[in-house]
Parts: sequence; C-alpha cells; structure tokens
Amino acid sequence: MNINSNGISVIIPVYNASEYLRESLDSLIHQDYKNFEIICVNDGSDDDSLQILNEYMEIDDRIKVITKQHTNAGDSRNIGLQSAKGKYVIFLDADDLFERTMLKEAFEKAEKERAEIVVFSGDNFADDTGERTKNPGLLRTNMVPQKVFNLNEYRGRISFTSTAPWNKLFLKSFIEENKLEFQSIQSANDLFFVTAALLVAKRIVVCDSCLIHYRVNNKNSLQGSSNKSPYDGTSALLKIYDELRKRDIYEQCRMDYNERAVSICLYLLRRIDNSVKYREFYDYLRKEFFPYVHLDTTTKEFFYNQSLYNELGQLMYNSVDEYLFKKCRRLDEKKAAKNWLFPFGNIIPKSSILIYGAGDVGKSYYNQIKNTSYCMVRGIVDQKELWIDDLKTVSPETADWNADYVVIAIENEEIALNVKRMIIDRGLIERKIVWNIIHM
Repeated sequence: MNINSNGISVIIPVYNASEYLRESLDSLIHQDYKNFEIICVNDGSDDDSLQILNEYMEIDDRIKVITKQHTNAGDSRNIGLQSAKGKYVIFLDADDLFERTMLKEAFEKAEKERAEIVVFSGDNFADDTGERTKNPGLLRTNMVPQKVFNLNEYRGRISFTSTAPWNKLFLKSFIEENKLEFQSIQSANDLFFVTAALLVAKRIVVCDSCLIHYRVNNKNSLQGSSNKSPYDGTSALLKIYDELRKRDIYEQCRMDYNERAVSICLYLLRRIDNSVKYREFYDYLRKEFFPYVHLDTTTKEFFYNQSLYNELGQLMYNSVDEYLFKKCRRLDEKKAAKNWLFPFGNIIPKSSILIYGAGDVGKSYYNQIKNTSYCMVRGIVDQKELWIDDLKTVSPETADWNADYVVIAIENEEIALNVKRMIIDRGLIERKIVWNIIHM
C-alpha cells in the first residue's frame, strides 16, 4: 500500500454490507487526498462482502482486508487500529457516503492546527428515499469556538458533537498515548472511545463542512440492528466513569460526564419498545446506575444544559408510572399550544436575527426558522437561562446585539413595547426591531 507515515489510515468494520459496500468504497478511493490506506476488517460476513472487498483490493493497492470471526464492530476497529500505518486514523462505516474532499479537509485542518481530534459535519442520507436532511447532532458550532480548544476550557460542552467516531479524524499517537480502545460489546461500542477521547484531548478543532452522508433507514447497518441492549450503553457509561476516576480527572470532567450520561440514558429509554424491559431498565437507572455515578446526589451546578438536570429529577423522583404519566401530560400540553406565525414579511431573507423571548412564542419562532432556513438566528435573549433545542439563551446584559434584526417574541403588547424601549435604550435603531401583533 502506497502510504507514508504522514498519511491517513481509514478503518472500516464490514459485516454483511454487500448492498452498499461498492458505493461506499467508490466514494473513498476517489478522494482528492491520495495519501491514505483503507483497512477493511471483515467481521465474519456471510453475504458477498468479502468477495467485494477482494475485488476492490485487486483494483486499488491501498486497500487491505483482514478477516475475523464475527464478534462486533468494536473488536473490528481495534484490530484495524493495530494494523494502521498512518499518522491519523478515521473510523468509517461500510454503508455511508463520503465527500471527495473529506480526507483532504480533515487532514489539512489537523496539520494546520496540530490537532489531536478534528470534528466535521455531515447529514443523513435516507436509504429508502434518497433524501438528505441535516444532522445537527454531529456538530453544533454554536457551542464551541472555531479555534483550537479542549473541554477543560469549555465545561459541559461535550454535546457539541455526537458519540459517532466516523465524523472525527484522530491523531494516532494521541490514541496510543492515552491507551484508548473500543469496547467489545454488541452496541454502543464507540461510546467509551469517543467520549474518553474528547475528555482527555488537549487540542480539538472543528471543520464546519458537510463531509459525510450517514445512511439511515438501513435495517442491516451497524446502527440499524435491532439486536441491541440498553445495558450496553450503561456499560460504556460505567467504563467512562471508572476511567475518569482512575485517571483522577473525574471532578474536572464531572459536568461533561453528567451531560453525556443523562442524555444517553434518555436516548436508551426512548429506544425500548417492550413495556416490561422499559420498567426493568428504568428501575435499574434509578436504583443502581444513577447512585453508582453519583447522579442521584448531583446538583444543577454540574449541568450545562439545565433541561437535562430537570429531566434527571423527573427520572429520580418518580416511579415509572408517574414519569410516563407526566410525560404524556407534557406532550398533550405541547400539542395544544398555540402556533405563532413568525413575521416573515418584516424580515429580509437570509438576514441575521436575535430573538428576544424564550417562551412559547420564542420557541415557535425558532422552530419555524429552523424548519425553513429563512434567516439565521444568532441567539435567543431572555432574562432566564433556558434551552431551546440545542441553543442556550443569553441575558440582555451579555447579548451581542449586532444583528440585522431583533425579533421580539412576546404576545403581551405592553410587555413587548417595554422590551422594545429597553432595546432602543441600548442604542439599536428602531427600524431593526420587529414586533407584530401575534397572529395564530
């Protein structure tokens, strides 16, 4: 394989991926960046995957195939890592699609910034319809700076990216020095590796380019498999907790750990479609998992996202019946809420705006802008510290008022006019402030 020590090792676990394997490999071998190897670890496939891999290995000498008995993707990635010769490694899936510039952009960013981890953006690619949709969970650039950073400087921001390994380029020596490896479990085997890497890294940088297309609605994929246990996820979270304790960095990482742990537990609960298993896992979280990792005694100061802390409280202090009842009530109230129409006619398309007000009106406005991409929301201003989806409010005192428009998202006319006067007193031009009588 024609790769020098400054190149990239692409590691791909392959298990029964024959339907999409050619398409994925084609989008890799035609990358603009050329100094890379592809290590495909055939995880005991019983379809035509191995035949396809051997075919491509004959076509391109950068491809290496390792065959093993079937276990899991975590084992396959570890085996691939042992054979990697590149300065950097990236762990991809065998059914996704990749932009031609993916390796080039990630490599250049890593070299320029001397980064240990480069995180880039991507979208979802629907297997059944071919439609591409945004995947904001892969990279939330509003949570972290565009310069080199580490999470020790930005407490609680670990949710700026997901636990997926495939939208991240890693410095191989960083992995080796920190003795990082994937867990050998059926699902969530990347959770420990990615979370631990993000927490110990000293030089992380983001690349705000959509470079990967993640295939969804593929029942045969690593992520689409129904053969999953929620306890794999908590096993990974326990391993992270123990590792942070072992390295004596738990206290400094506590906010990030809490954020990751609660969000993962909520995700695991949502995925359970059996009522008996749901109750069992719910009780396990309350009686065993939360006490072990001290989430039963934590306080709101150890959370960046206060809505996660509030949800933890609902889990901790309610029986499963009470929790589900209250959740249904909240959903009913949400469905019954008004839909306030954003003042599209008063805003020039593609303008930058600030939304003042994080109540129901502000949430409705924000969701309309997210769904239409009509303009760019630079922030949401509110006296209270709240979250609307993935955006945290800022106070009037700390807000950057330098936007094309400020949209007041308040239904009460008297309050809205008082806010408008306050904004004008801060030096903003009145014509840049938008408030309309609310139309339902």
